[in-house]
Amino acid sequence: MTNAGGAAATLTTGADNTSTAFSGVIQNGASAIALTKAGTGTLTLSGVNTYSGITTVNAGTLSVTGDISSSSGVTVNTGGTLNGTGTVSGVTVNNGGSLAPGLSAAIGSLAINGNLLLASAATYMVTVSPTGASSIANISGSASIGGTLAVTTLPGTYLLGTKYTLLTTTGAGLVSGTFTGTTVTGSFGANVKPVLSYDAHDVFLSLDLIASLPTLPTSASGNQTNPANAINAFIAAGGTLPPGFLNLANLPPSQLAAALTQLSGEANAGAGQAASFQITNQFLLAMLNPFGSDRSGTFGAAGFGPAGTGAVNQYAPTRSVSPEVAQAYAAVTPRSEASVPFSTRWNVWAQTFGGASNVNGDPNGSGSHNTSANTAGVAAGLDYKLTPDTLLGFALAGGGTGWGLSQGLGGGRSDVFQAGLYGSQQFGRWYVSGAAAFANYWMSTSRTVTIPGNETLTASFIAQSWSGRAETGYKMAWTPFNLTPYAALQAQSFKTPFYNESSSAGSSEFALAFASHTGSVTRAEFGSWANKEFLLASTARLNVFGRAAWAHDWQSAPQANATFLGLAPIASFTVGGAKPAADLGVVTAGAEIQMMSGWALMGKFDGEFGVGTQTYVGTARARYAW
Repeated sequence: MTNAGGAAATLTTGADNTSTAFSGVIQNGASAIALTKAGTGTLTLSGVNTYSGITTVNAGTLSVTGDISSSSGVTVNTGGTLNGTGTVSGVTVNNGGSLAPGLSAAIGSLAINGNLLLASAATYMVTVSPTGASSIANISGSASIGGTLAVTTLPGTYLLGTKYTLLTTTGAGLVSGTFTGTTVTGSFGANVKPVLSYDAHDVFLSLDLIASLPTLPTSASGNQTNPANAINAFIAAGGTLPPGFLNLANLPPSQLAAALTQLSGEANAGAGQAASFQITNQFLLAMLNPFGSDRSGTFGAAGFGPAGTGAVNQYAPTRSVSPEVAQAYAAVTPRSEASVPFSTRWNVWAQTFGGASNVNGDPNGSGSHNTSANTAGVAAGLDYKLTPDTLLGFALAGGGTGWGLSQGLGGGRSDVFQAGLYGSQQFGRWYVSGAAAFANYWMSTSRTVTIPGNETLTASFIAQSWSGRAETGYKMAWTPFNLTPYAALQAQSFKTPFYNESSSAGSSEFALAFASHTGSVTRAEFGSWANKEFLLASTARLNVFGRAAWAHDWQSAPQANATFLGLAPIASFTVGGAKPAADLGVVTAGAEIQMMSGWALMGKFDGEFGVGTQTYVGTARARYAW
């Protein structure tokens, strides 16, 4: 169609409300042609049209599957709609008009060579599919956004987290303004809402949750429901979930529960605290060493040999003892030194120790898992004997701890420095001893989240602990061995600071922030030591010893208060760790060889056993007295 006249002309189509498909070409002749669409029908232009006048849509639908980019512009007025998969010039959609890239209820893209202006009461219409495809307007200029977004959904199952690009500009063109409302024809599924977002060149639509994650199984544990409730609180507050969290909503209930177990961060809840309590307990006992003939003495923090009174030999007391022990002392003591007045003396010692423990979790209750911990250290001390009944000393130790959860849920480790003071006082057959210690821990944790892919989350921080132990006992010389009933009270406190996790590679979407926390345990212990000494040679004796005791621990709940960094500050929750048994049987077995030269070598085994809790510790020590 060509304008043959000498003046500009206007072509009006559709006045009879009918629909027409025109595959020919509308072009200028001697003068320009403008096109006006009227009537309620649809005019489809599939050719490459070269007319240069303005294109106006006053009613019905102008569908461009060809090219009208030579037109000086397209204006859509009230009651009119512009759609299509072709190319048009710059578009202005006035109040009451509509722009719909693609064809009716079908996905497609419309190219706009120029700028787009959507008035405050205009409508932008798009169609989306479950596969992630959507209608889109590709604009070479800028886009000024206003009015309402109208979304039509094609049938199918929509996944939360799906993101659609609805409009994009290229080059120097920018997007300004926002849509004032969104309507949906069809459904994205129950509990799903569309969320709009914008950047400098694009308009996006993402699928988010309306109210909450899917319902968990009735058997879900505390470590599963607590993070789920935190995520739901974020949704209820109007937050938009990041894509990773939206993947949770696409999981069936059983898989969702397993995913929440990973997200809970249980490896940071009490396992490191338990390892700290374990190595501190070993350090306190290293200073007190309540077993026979320790530091030339008897039980309890460097006791002082068989109870009684009298002068003290450099190597052994000459107090009232059993005939066997008296014979052993006489055999290893030179006649010239059989009885000399007491003199102050030093004692230096060093020992290595290491242990392992296992604590059963409560997977169907709190949701905690089996936890294993290991410790190792080297301690050295120096003490001074002020009187035959009084000793004071100090000790230093270095070592490390490690822990891990079952099912590969993560773990951690620490380097440890410990320092302590200890002392003992004897009153006849009674002794009272005590020790106090401080420890610094350079800790690190690690866990892996596989929702989706693999994301390793790590943290590093410094923690401290304070501890003390007081003990009293009474030694009874009894054939065929000596017994020393005792009672002890021990307390420990372990404090971690506020710290954040981060991803070693990739996103930190599921990383947690942990609040500062102080855990404590107080122990009451009642039992008895037993020992017997044997003469080995003219210059050595062997002391065999053991212990049986009952201990009760009052321990604060092993837990952590965590917040999802990606959902902060709303999504906070409590995660619990495995709690050791409160009542424990404590046993010790060991032996020490004491030589007239002042050297002594010792090895011993300690164990603690309770319901679902086992701890094993081995110790080797060398000491020298002068």
